Amino acid sequence: MFLRVRLGKWKGVIQKLGNAGLPYREEDNQILRLPAAVKVQDVLNLNHEAVVQDLQSARVLEGLADHLQQHKVYTVWDCCAASGGKSILMFDVLQGKMRLTVTDIRQGILQKLKERLQQARVPVYHAAVADVTQPRHGISEMFDIILCDAPCTGSGTWARTPEQLYFFNEKEIQTYQQKQQQIVRHVWEQLKPGGWMVYITCSVFAAENEAVVEFISQQHKARLLGAQYLKGYELQADTLFAAVFQKLF
Repeated sequence: MFLRVRLGKWKGVIQKLGNAGLPYREEDNQILRLPAAVKVQDVLNLNHEAVVQDLQSARVLEGLADHLQQHKVYTVWDCCAASGGKSILMFDVLQGKMRLTVTDIRQGILQKLKERLQQARVPVYHAAVADVTQPRHGISEMFDIILCDAPCTGSGTWARTPEQLYFFNEKEIQTYQQKQQQIVRHVWEQLKPGGWMVYITCSVFAAENEAVVEFISQQHKARLLGAQYLKGYELQADTLFAAVFQKLF
């Protein structure tokens, strides 16, 4: 299990873990590795002090950080927000200087997301159920940053859940690619000129990653600022893909 320690919480978290006698190992980027059986929720104020987040998932915004201005307040849309881990990460990367909109297609997930963001002390400007595979998704605001953690095969997690490979059907790759292309096409319209979109999957398949990057580059006025696989299989972590685009004027 990995914990990403929140801004300004490192000393307190380390002290609490030490006082409780819980074993941990320091990794890069404010990350701690702990045995899976450790009940950190009994020791830490989860989401406020630290977030349970995969080692490589905590790195997906590194390619964006170099392009940001320190004192600007950014409008951010996490369009496939799910459990909100990357919304919290974005809040920390921007040091709280953001106005956040979160959407997900699932009402139940959205309610849990709002509760988690409240625990994390992350203010939410707007939260809504939205199907971003459709052109009329209900979001009309223009954003400085769009975080697109797209639905995918999840193949980057199979190193720790190998049973998923047994049930996998290769036809799913094309199905997910079509959905990913629909999503990026529709959310791109809400990105301000000069703004950034971060496209993320936890897939190892080029059809869901490089092919979608090529689709974005061909379909939109976009500059690719960087794309990389964050490989976790040798680290007992997930493998993710992250690409950063800037919308041209």
